Amino acid sequence: MLRPRVPAQHLIVRRSPHICAALALAVAISGCSTAPTRTTLPKPAPHIRFRPAATPTHTLLPIPVMPSTRSTIVAAVRHATCQPAGATGLDTAMVASSYERITGRVNAYGCQVAIYIPPAAHNVVLKDLAISNASEHAVFAQNASQIAITDSRVSVSAAAANTTLGSAPPPPEDKTIVLVGTTDALVEYNVLAGNWNLGISVTDDGPVDPAADRPGIPSAARGNAVIGNMLSGGVRGCGIVVAAYNPGEGVTNNLIAANTLKNVTPGGIVIAADPPGTAAIGNVVQDNVIWHNQLPGVIVHSNSAGQTVSDTVVTGNTIVDSGTMPSYLKFLGILGGHRTGVAILGFSVAPQGTVVSHNVISGEHYGIYQADAAGTRLAGNTVMNLRQRGREFFSLPHLPPGSSSYYEGPDYYHASPPSSP
Repeated sequence: MLRPRVPAQHLIVRRSPHICAALALAVAISGCSTAPTRTTLPKPAPHIRFRPAATPTHTLLPIPVMPSTRSTIVAAVRHATCQPAGATGLDTAMVASSYERITGRVNAYGCQVAIYIPPAAHNVVLKDLAISNASEHAVFAQNASQIAITDSRVSVSAAAANTTLGSAPPPPEDKTIVLVGTTDALVEYNVLAGNWNLGISVTDDGPVDPAADRPGIPSAARGNAVIGNMLSGGVRGCGIVVAAYNPGEGVTNNLIAANTLKNVTPGGIVIAADPPGTAAIGNVVQDNVIWHNQLPGVIVHSNSAGQTVSDTVVTGNTIVDSGTMPSYLKFLGILGGHRTGVAILGFSVAPQGTVVSHNVISGEHYGIYQADAAGTRLAGNTVMNLRQRGREFFSLPHLPPGSSSYYEGPDYYHASPPSSP
């Protein structure tokens, strides 16, 4: 079915290693196996009530077409026999092929991945699935195109997550659904609840495959859409991440729309460039509901030299009672430990041309906070119920002295946080 597309004249976006990965790595290294302590949150004002996000009638980027398939596999995996997940260094319960539609149940206990979609695969539909107990990823799509992951429910227990983790730290994007170097993928209407490694990530591929144990094949992530998913629970990592890890590839024109993130630890939606020389361009965060999560609702940030983080659009979102960042991440020093709705942060390189418009932000200290960002445009935002001495918009022309990204330096994947966060 052809999805609605916005006329070209209405498009805002014209162009064809982030905090959450650092948090996941730090949790693994420190041996922490429980969620960070959370303070009791005040109830929001009566006129701000929780409602799941509604799919927008018009989106600021095109939505990929649902792929066509030729065969249907009804999965009934109860005791998985693991097989290699390509050259990733991980193992998987199932490997999908082009033109396949997979439905049914997959219990991947003992395997790191439930369903792996390999490089060059296309026209793959995962629909009406119940996936459980993969220790790393429920779905791992690598360098694929024209795939859809839809109308499925995913869960994993901490016990399952620990079956193959061992003493090694998890990959930076240790998420439930990962799109690596993938284009024109549709991830919609899935429920991710109570997961140990909750989240959805869209990243490029290359010498750094952020979802695997081994290097991948260079490939950008373009034109993917993550729409209408519901996320709640989780212990490590951010809710939805669009992040660049490989110079010369990048994440471009990806759409994150109408998702609901509630009580996700740490949570939030992140647009970021991570290692030096990477690029995140023209990504859109639209019409999401982000409610009672630990981190700022939406974070747009660079990390290190030679990066491009530009033309990000954050529009139409509802953000309520976001949290603060762990103290061992120096972002906390920048935000002063305060709850923040939207944070735009530049480390070494200023994010350029971010549009923040028509969002409803409630129960924060800072509605919108930027530091060392350039060309940010604000329009039609509603910021209410600020905490004591809060600010609707706060801007620093430069980062405070001594501020730095967790990713700075050649050993950014293996650096340990301070022993006393």
